[in-house]
Amino acid sequence: MEMPAIKLDNGTVEALKWIGLLAMSGDHVNKYLFNATLPLLFELGRVALPIFVFVIGYNLARPEAMERGVYTRTMKRLLIFAVIAAVPYVSLGGLWEGWWPLNILFTLLTATCALYLIELGTVPALVASGVVISIGGGLVEFWWPAVIGTIAVWAYFKKPSVIAALMALTACGSLVL
Repeated sequence: MEMPAIKLDNGTVEALKWIGLLAMSGDHVNKYLFNATLPLLFELGRVALPIFVFVIGYNLARPEAMERGVYTRTMKRLLIFAVIAAVPYVSLGGLWEGWWPLNILFTLLTATCALYLIELGTVPALVASGVVISIGGGLVEFWWPAVIGTIAVWAYFKKPSVIAALMALTACGSLVL
């Protein structure tokens, strides 16, 4: 079942990115400087990932994103900053296995790579996308729900449907686990 398309102004998308960045920064300040003693900053930090997932899914679903090289530019930038951010992320500790899970930028990179392969649309690319989702989702922060949520948001903005919206909401809700 199709739903009406949602069109956001560029300023709205930019504002969402800044809100997500501020929420994430507040969460990190709370965790690393205040030893997680400020519940408000923790709670505000919980909205950062869903906002980032929404923004990246929306941006990658824009018409002609593939033709304009948005996927490859986004993957390069995410990879560079994911590697840079990994140094303090791992150094600050608190991870399960010293390096695992990989930081949120790797999560967004995994989703973007999967979407790029889906957008290619060939059978080998779709199989590769499944491999990226399966393996990558187990290595990154917020795991498969974040990766699948990004894909669902992208699918919704490509062709709005109740199923895509429900998938996105389910993925977001499963982050609680």
